[in-house]
Amino acid sequence: MRCELSFKAAPYFYGELGNEARIEYEKHLEKCEICRQTVSALKFSNERLRFLALEPPRCIVESVMNHARRICDQTSQNWLKYVFSDWRKALLALSFSVLVFFAFLDFGYKPHIYSWDSPIDADIESLEYAMYEEQESFLGDYMEEFSEIAEEVKTNGKGRLL
Repeated sequence: MRCELSFKAAPYFYGELGNEARIEYEKHLEKCEICRQTVSALKFSNERLRFLALEPPRCIVESVMNHARRICDQTSQNWLKYVFSDWRKALLALSFSVLVFFAFLDFGYKPHIYSWDSPIDADIESLEYAMYEEQESFLGDYMEEFSEIAEEVKTNGKGRLL
């Protein structure tokens, strides 16, 4: 069995409900066993997780951070040496940067925001309109013939077959 207000258990537990909503939910908790169990399960889980939250020893943190700094320093120095050690490589990097710049430059192309702005849609519209005109002319002819037959049936009592 589920309760409609069980989704409010987590915001209630973490203190994220406003005053009115919190008071209303507390009144609901007095009546609803399901929501009380949900809140107590959140409390239990929070206590267990707090017990497991351990800080690593300071010497390990410092060792990892020093190693990461050394790698970053080596990488940045090697990259600078690679780019600026040879003028050809520097020229290649510059040309690549210019190419990327022009690849993202807007040359006046404006995307069609709405589908009815596109040229393809205009062609489809003209085709749809042509089909609509043909359908109207066909139905118009058919309806004229049908009304003639209906008049014959009214006057003579008999009509010709279509």
